[in-house]
Amino acid sequence: MSQADLGDIFDVDRKVVRYYEENKTSPRADQLELFRGHGADVIYILTGERLPLSVRQDVAAYLPRDRLALEISKMNLSEEDADILRCLAVRLAK
Repeated sequence: MSQADLGDIFDVDRKVVRYYEENKTSPRADQLELFRGHGADVIYILTGERLPLSVRQDVAAYLPRDRLALEISKMNLSEEDADILRCLAVRLAK
């Protein structure tokens, strides 16, 4: 998939997709949800781990912010970093 294709899905310029690739910025939760609608395994993208199919089906029923909170809780983060990510997830979900 090209940067232009991803830009169309995320409704952003190709340059923004390049920033995603360079870790200069990240897509919002609603954009990741759109990407999931195109078949992307967003949990794998966020964590690098694939969930068993039964869990993936259960997780698909969660709201995007709930899925993000679940994944944040699984990460080996300092309390400060976890708080930052939780706050970010809440802001992205608004």
